[in-house]
Amino acid sequence: MTTYFDVETSSAPDSVLERVKPEFKAPANYKDPDKIAAAKADAETAWRGRAALDAKTANILAIGILDDTARILTGLEPEILNEFWKTWSADGGRFVGFCVKSFDLPMLVQRSWICGVLLPVDLMEGRYWNRRIVDLQEIWTCFGRQTEGQSLDAICKANGLDGKLPGMSGGDFARVFAENRPKALAYLNADLLATAALAHRLGIV
Repeated sequence: MTTYFDVETSSAPDSVLERVKPEFKAPANYKDPDKIAAAKADAETAWRGRAALDAKTANILAIGILDDTARILTGLEPEILNEFWKTWSADGGRFVGFCVKSFDLPMLVQRSWICGVLLPVDLMEGRYWNRRIVDLQEIWTCFGRQTEGQSLDAICKANGLDGKLPGMSGGDFARVFAENRPKALAYLNADLLATAALAHRLGIV
């Protein structure tokens, strides 16, 4: 069986961010106190803007899974993670996603460590991911390192396929999830369908 998956995250609560935030510094040549304060504030704003992309400062909001059926795991983060790893262990087939080796899987593993969730013993093969895992971005770029501009949406559209749900991006997910959950889940479901369509186009399945 082939299982497609996609992870969506948000930044952690302010209480967590305050505990783990680094010391922000202004450029060494700044002398004016107001400029120093402004530079530090800008640095903190930028750091908070990236919080959902770093496992130390992120929460997993939802994991989309598509195999025989489509389902989206939501709820308490440890429960989401446990359910996802149960799917991995019960399936035995390929797990296919886009950019999953550089983002989704490290996020899942690191958040599992932070949440105290046990990982499957077969997830890694030495220093490599289990060969059951297929990353479509890696396949599309022919295992090259140049990934700029190689998004799921762009690649799908170049291949005449439907891409992401219009009018929304991954950066909007947490906000839309809080304000209009059906719309957010529809966006995640569209990502799963796009991933599956691209896998077929590339001959992965």
